[in-house]
Amino acid sequence: MKLTTFFCAFLLFSSCHDRKLTSSDLFLRFENQTSQNCFVTVFPLNRGYGHDTIWFNLSPGQFFLSNQFVSDYFLDDPHLFDTFDPTIYPVFNLDSAQVIFSDSLLVTHYSRLIAYDSIQNPTAPIYYPEARNIFNFDNYSIEKINSNDFEATYIFTESDLNYADSIHE
Repeated sequence: MKLTTFFCAFLLFSSCHDRKLTSSDLFLRFENQTSQNCFVTVFPLNRGYGHDTIWFNLSPGQFFLSNQFVSDYFLDDPHLFDTFDPTIYPVFNLDSAQVIFSDSLLVTHYSRLIAYDSIQNPTAPIYYPEARNIFNFDNYSIEKINSNDFEATYIFTESDLNYADSIHE
């Protein structure tokens, strides 16, 4: 029995010997390059379970830089963070986001976690696979800011206004 316990402890130790804890930070940056003020509200998937609603207001030309999203990994591969992999960050486990332009136009972005048929009475929807959805990393420019960390930038442009509906109708 002691030999078995020793052997199992040896295997566990030897398999972790070359592994080290490595972390990577992801910062989300949102820029407003429209001629309109934009007010963004991001709704968590599990409201009431310690997840907060995030909101920020951007005048034309302003940006908002989010808190970092951190991923910690025990790595055998020192090259894991050579390229950006969005699946390793605990980000975008969210429900939806609403963007209001100049208090008159509204568009709602839905995350990949929301089924299309579950949305009742959608208001100017942009679904996950669409070109301007803020939950889809294909719509971001990604920059490596140091050996392990990245900044992902989404830019609100005049084309975002094409998806919006009037609030006052």
